[in-house]
Amino acid sequence: MIEKKGTLQKVLLLVSFIFFLGYLILLFKVICLKYLSPADIIPHLERIGFRRPYNLIPFDTIKAYYIYDGMPMLRRIGNVFGNIALFVPIGLLLPLIFHRTKKIYKIILISFLLSLSMELFQYILGTGAADIDDVLLNTIGGLTGYIIYLLLKALLKNEVQIILGALILFLICLISGGWIAIKEFKLDLGITLGQDHDVEYMENIRPYDSTIIVPQRYSDVTGSLEGIKGDTLLINKFQIIREEKDNKATGQVMIIMSVPDKSRNPLFKYIVSENTYILRKDVDQYSSTQFDIQYSISRLDSIPIKCDLDIWLAHPDSTHADTLCYRITKIR
Repeated sequence: MIEKKGTLQKVLLLVSFIFFLGYLILLFKVICLKYLSPADIIPHLERIGFRRPYNLIPFDTIKAYYIYDGMPMLRRIGNVFGNIALFVPIGLLLPLIFHRTKKIYKIILISFLLSLSMELFQYILGTGAADIDDVLLNTIGGLTGYIIYLLLKALLKNEVQIILGALILFLICLISGGWIAIKEFKLDLGITLGQDHDVEYMENIRPYDSTIIVPQRYSDVTGSLEGIKGDTLLINKFQIIREEKDNKATGQVMIIMSVPDKSRNPLFKYIVSENTYILRKDVDQYSSTQFDIQYSISRLDSIPIKCDLDIWLAHPDSTHADTLCYRITKIR
């Protein structure tokens, strides 16, 4: 009986190890690649702009999720508890597979470093917003998994039962978490069969030897394009409120735009020339936090009416447009 029990325990530990490796691969896919397949990585790097969103202020994103009235409740819960649940298997399975990780500080350190490395990798790939809040929540997830492991150990006593209990909880978390990821956040986990990938990328029409330059400063004018007459753009300006964050070092600004009443506000005229730099900004939005941005050079006659348009002027008192950037947003 002792030998059989030992053999069963070894088999379960091997199964746990295989499941854990699969979990790490899936975790990398969900956090770092999201909607990309491995074959899309290199083409994606060639298309992304140099602006990548990030947050270094602890609890700033979490707070924004709960103060924003338009955020669905499932999205709010999914952002906080989803990031915690993602790392529960770290604290749950690691102490079973590797005995040297049974100390609580080791689980916290491993969870923190793993999450930090994935956020940095995500930032490099430009596949989402690198966020310190995600690192904190992921670390709490690893600690939560370790607490569950300690509870199983206290309740079951038997090593085989502990491993079986941990594997059952792991599978429950994996299936339920995968369902939420696909249903609510539209993440392609790479396990859907018989369906084409629904992400389409625009071909970059700019010459390979040219460089797309997006002005660093805020646009001088933001509004809706109401019409084009010859070389003149008719713009319905947006009222823009820029709210500076308390931490000036980050340079982060909250921008709020509202469309003015055309009956009270006349259309503003801005002149373009053959030297005006025209950009198209394609924003593929997969959720409130997951999006892909691509820039390409465009033509004046390709700008659709009613689109949102940013205008950079030749100089502050001028009506001549130096750079135009119009946004095309697709909600996936």
